[in-house]
Amino acid sequence: MMSSASEDFRDLARSVSNTNFARMLVVQVFLNAIKDTKLLDNLAEPKRISVVGGSPDEPEIQALRSLGLQLDIRVFGVDSTSEYLDLNSYNTKVSDFLPKADLVLCSQVLEHVWKHENAFYWLQTLTDSGGYLWIGAPAANRPHGAPHYYSSGFSGEFIANHLTESGMDVLSYGVTGSKRLYAASLTTNLWLTANGHRFPLFDAYSRGAGWLTGVRSVFRRLPSAIRLSMWSPKIRNDIRYATEAWALARKPDLH
Repeated sequence: MMSSASEDFRDLARSVSNTNFARMLVVQVFLNAIKDTKLLDNLAEPKRISVVGGSPDEPEIQALRSLGLQLDIRVFGVDSTSEYLDLNSYNTKVSDFLPKADLVLCSQVLEHVWKHENAFYWLQTLTDSGGYLWIGAPAANRPHGAPHYYSSGFSGEFIANHLTESGMDVLSYGVTGSKRLYAASLTTNLWLTANGHRFPLFDAYSRGAGWLTGVRSVFRRLPSAIRLSMWSPKIRNDIRYATEAWALARKPDLH
């Protein structure tokens, strides 16, 4: 089933991801995707959340807290602040001891993984029976996070097909973006803010780095900002100018 972003949750998504408009779009879709799931039942009962490749302060986590959810969070990644989990590996002995979660969050990680079959194996393994798995990934992007960067993007169908192959029930999936965001992501060094997506010249000034650095950034970024102003900011949900892909799946309840 295909789905798209709506006006719902726009203010909440913006409040937790104002500095990155692309991520704001994804958070808005995420909130709309889960609003009718069991995750929002009984807000007083703590929900077990596993964050893969991120932090306890992911925008999705902040949004869930704003909705009143009580969260028990575990983080799996590759740095010293998280429990180590190599998504490229395959080890069934280790998987037997992994904690199960009511919701697994994996955002902006797949482009940094090269063995995707194994990554989806780990993600579904972390998900408890009847639990949910959310994946957000770029649909089109420029290289970042080097040296571990392997793909410029994925389609919603790519994610959904892998989820199905791993034994998950796909509830919804899709892509989103705009021509302006697409041009910024692929042809500039700008990560547009919410205000910058509306008025690209707003992001030409480097804030928080001193007035002289800010003035210099204007001259450096001005040509790109002017060019981006010519591109449409209209949000689209087709693959041609998509910059973000996502999917929500549920693990069959075996209890």
